[in-house]
Amino acid sequence: RRLRDEISEQEMERAKRSCIGRMMLQLEDSRAVAAWGGTQELLSSHVLEPEEVVAKIEEVTVEGVLRMASEIISSQNLNAVFVGPMRSTTRLEEALII
Repeated sequence: RRLRDEISEQEMERAKRSCIGRMMLQLEDSRAVAAWGGTQELLSSHVLEPEEVVAKIEEVTVEGVLRMASEIISSQNLNAVFVGPMRSTTRLEEALII
């Protein structure tokens, strides 16, 4: 997918549900809960409750994702390595355009 492609509200909701569902399933394991708290404590000195993270995920918007993607990903900062024979680079060059 390219940055200039649209993200539908339906796709955004699906992604949010998937993210929240995975997180909640992972937190059913006691080791995962310990890792959750320990990692947050080490990195930020504040442990967020799962409900707080769910609320933050719910706040994410299509516009916000597109804005952040355009700030983080740019053609000038891309690096890639390809190994193997190539007859033409045309298709590759078209695929790498953001």
